[in-house]
Amino acid sequence: MPIQQQVQDCINTCTQLANEIRSVANGVQEQRSRYMLTEAAGHVEICIDTCNQAQQPIQRPV
Repeated sequence: MPIQQQVQDCINTCTQLANEIRSVANGVQEQRSRYMLTEAAGHVEICIDTCNQAQQPIQRPV
């Protein structure tokens, strides 16, 4: 599988994971747990952004 596809698959998986974490967080009543889950989703989204940035040079070689 080409590296571009591997990176895109990882981005898709992480996006789905972040959405699932946010859904769980929305259903949690305890404030601290909800906060921690939201923070976790935010960290996954940072990874997604980093992968998107890394993918740009792969798609447009210098």
